[in-house]
Amino acid sequence: MTISALWGKLTAPDGWVAGHKSIALFLLALALGLGLAAINVFPAPDVATRYAPMAEAFAAGEWNYAFHPRIPMLHQTLAGCFCWLFGISGFAGCRLAAVLVFALCVFPLYSLFRLVWGERAAWVGTFLYVICAELQQIAGEGLRDNLKTLAVALVALALVVLCRNARRTAVYGLLALGTAIGVTSRADLVVVLFLIWCAVGVWEIASRSFPWRTLAAAVLALALMLPALLINWKMIGYPVPDSRYAALWQKVELRLNPPLAAPPAAVPAPAAPASGAEPAAESPLEALEVPGESGFLPFSFGELCDYVKTFFEGFYVWFGVPALLAVIGRIRRREFSREEGVIAAVVVGHAVLVAAQILVHDRYLFLSTRYLTPVAPLAFGWSALFGIRAWEELKRWRPQWFTPAVLRGILAFLVLAFTGAAAGPVIKEHTSKKKSALYRGNVELAGWIAADYRGPRYFEPELDPFEYFSRKLPQVVVPRRFVQTGYLAGGSSCRFARGGGDYVLLEKGEPAPAGGPWDMVREFRCYRHDYQLWKKRPGAGREGADL
Repeated sequence: MTISALWGKLTAPDGWVAGHKSIALFLLALALGLGLAAINVFPAPDVATRYAPMAEAFAAGEWNYAFHPRIPMLHQTLAGCFCWLFGISGFAGCRLAAVLVFALCVFPLYSLFRLVWGERAAWVGTFLYVICAELQQIAGEGLRDNLKTLAVALVALALVVLCRNARRTAVYGLLALGTAIGVTSRADLVVVLFLIWCAVGVWEIASRSFPWRTLAAAVLALALMLPALLINWKMIGYPVPDSRYAALWQKVELRLNPPLAAPPAAVPAPAAPASGAEPAAESPLEALEVPGESGFLPFSFGELCDYVKTFFEGFYVWFGVPALLAVIGRIRRREFSREEGVIAAVVVGHAVLVAAQILVHDRYLFLSTRYLTPVAPLAFGWSALFGIRAWEELKRWRPQWFTPAVLRGILAFLVLAFTGAAAGPVIKEHTSKKKSALYRGNVELAGWIAADYRGPRYFEPELDPFEYFSRKLPQVVVPRRFVQTGYLAGGSSCRFARGGGDYVLLEKGEPAPAGGPWDMVREFRCYRHDYQLWKKRPGAGREGADL
């Protein structure tokens, strides 16, 4: 039985017809994603500093550097499997993993739309997902966010089925699978999924049934997440999906068991350990600031406007506005169903909770559309209804103009237009004066460092629970616009290095880096800025460098 037929059997009796249509959309998504991945030769910052090095470490069996408590494990694990199978780089593995997940999202989305709005809306809504420029771009760059789409689509599909019948036992397994994918790919989904599980348990109780299905599915989800929890337990001493939750756990522990008061001055202090004695073991989280203790950073009115604008752009306005109009129309006509209410709650609730988590944890006004847009496709079913209704009205108005051939031309134009928008960042690397200068600057500097470096290729960095450091050398300390340089040079880049790094890139006029001795080995200009590259002298050690 094919995957598509299985989805059809799960949600509706006409699985084969739906299966063939969803396979066609799956192949279209795969083709578009692979095309973007093929032309994207410059890694995104997160890919260059996190996912690609971790995937390569996974393929090499270097487990201490394949996982990190701040970065959920699923994306780099999938990418590492591709690296191991095909002998490719971590960057290529990340792109293949992201494209595959992007295409797989077609199946749960198609089933969800068909279940709620019918076959026609399912085809159009899933087509809109496939051509969504931002999601195509995420896949082509090798980022992890398409896993959030897959996780939330699976969970939403399970919720809609359970909304109709809370005793569909097999569907709880779908809920567990979506939860495990979500928790092991994006930590900001933990709170969202926890509230969804609470709602599912209450719904099962309201259906006059003991919530044994919810409890059994929770055990299954926990079992699927167990490897990630055990890895973090080993690394930082807390079985949590993300090190930020460990910091919160630590904060709760400190409040429940506050440290004892300092002894009176008359009591002599304990004797110092003998020379050469090992100090007491220290938790990796010890002495780090607990989130929420510092004050909220001030912000301007312009920053607030940008924040609100980003929040609404996270719903992907090209399809989000038609979806909103369709929702308003269905509410006015009293056609808005309970299942649609569930989907709306997931889409809006996710956006609000993600924004709230950043405000509470990071204490400053920041939001990226990349955090919100992966869940926007759940609303594309309403976008499809709007498009279908608009097309029918146009056909009624001028039937001789709006023919099936015109419709096919419109669909082809949409594919080209949105795929062109998704390829925009890659095109700008060769056409935009600023982007092309930064691209050439990174590539040329990386080539120079790779040819110049003669030291060891690996070292053992100390674990930082909130920042990943690759073990590959040379280690290059760089400003933000040059974070890809180290990876492209065969080593690693970072914004700061406890060991000082092997090279430090500074703007001309800045003082020489600390922890030397350093030699200034190269000067160059890149888009209106002059830079100096400093190299640590051989045998100088690895101490102190910061930007």
